[in-house]
Amino acid sequence: MKRIFPLLFVGIFAADVLTALLPENILGTFLGENTVVANVVAVLFGTIMYFPTLV
Repeated sequence: MKRIFPLLFVGIFAADVLTALLPENILGTFLGENTVVANVVAVLFGTIMYFPTLV
């Protein structure tokens, strides 16, 4: 239990920083259309955001 709390806090901090640095309108500009690039970026972003939940 002691090992999970630092990782949990780092994951929450990283998600919060990404939310602050990447405003919703910027993501909508790049990912708003159904293109291959938008899908690849969305998959990569989703994968990165999913990894902290595996801890």
